[in-house]
Amino acid sequence: MNIISLLQEFDGKEIGEDDSGDPVIGKLLPGLNQSEFKQLEAVIPCRIPSHIFDLLSMTRGIEPALDLMDFSGLSLRNDAPLPELFPTALIVAGDGLGNFWIVDLNEKSRDWGPVFFVSQKPSVVVWQAKTFEEFLSQLIAFASFEDGSAINLVYDNFAHKIDADNPNLITAEQAYHPGDPDFGLFVQSLKKGYQFIDLRNPKVGDGFSWRRWGDKTELHRYGGLRLFAYRKTPNYFQKLMGY
Repeated sequence: MNIISLLQEFDGKEIGEDDSGDPVIGKLLPGLNQSEFKQLEAVIPCRIPSHIFDLLSMTRGIEPALDLMDFSGLSLRNDAPLPELFPTALIVAGDGLGNFWIVDLNEKSRDWGPVFFVSQKPSVVVWQAKTFEEFLSQLIAFASFEDGSAINLVYDNFAHKIDADNPNLITAEQAYHPGDPDFGLFVQSLKKGYQFIDLRNPKVGDGFSWRRWGDKTELHRYGGLRLFAYRKTPNYFQKLMGY
């Protein structure tokens, strides 16, 4: 089912009951007008894909769902998290507590995707969806009170697991591979002491703790690729040794 069909099916559908036992009906928020499309075109690094233009013409979000929602990102622009890792991302949803779902855009983007969950507490980045259609399906499942929805899993499970276990880490030595020159160049561009995270081919729930050492955490990303690195800021003596 394509992205427009998903929305059409959701709009007006009874998706559950509230605490009083009354039916909860899914609905679409208003779409963007011409002026808002011009604003959006001025702030994103790529063209608006045709299927996303159709989506935004139809709606900027669904109800009920997350506390904050704007598929265009226009109303949430001032809250952009982690600009050093996601400099041209759009916030499309949030929980009202400083945690956001963002679309990772660059000049080559052909979709509103991928979508990451960027959390403050715990301080993690989690892969949510490869495409916006996948994210919309997850949102609808969440809004429909489905058990085990990917939104709930990322928010309540994977985010805390990443914070506790710091999975997916790659050392500089492991990053060198003859069939992967990008990773090797990324390692060479940095000084010593970095650990790396490769999210070029992830699954839902993969990610990393972006504030692992608190304010002393240094972060880097390799251009538009989803290769990330972090380390603890070296002390005075480590800096003398070339860290």
